[in-house]
Amino acid sequence: MGEENRSNKASTGGETGFERAIDFYVGNGIHLFLSVLALLIIVAAALATFDTVVRDFPRLWRQTSEYDSLQKIVENILLIAIAAELGLLLLFHRACSRG
Repeated sequence: MGEENRSNKASTGGETGFERAIDFYVGNGIHLFLSVLALLIIVAAALATFDTVVRDFPRLWRQTSEYDSLQKIVENILLIAIAAELGLLLLFHRACSRG
């Protein structure tokens, strides 16, 4: 019975120790890369938010072209929201387990 179990396990293509180690290190490397990328995107979104508030909002109170200023602010806010969502997606994404 023990021989039959071993032959069944071998025929299913179980992972070797080398494959598990490569999977572990490559998985950690990808996770680290995505985390750094996510943090960079979130920092860029925060800087863009500050820039929009400091530079674009005061243009609304000037007498020249309030509509164009408002359109620019809405464009910037939507781009910042997309960047923040992408950063959070990359930061909190978890790969499905094979178990």
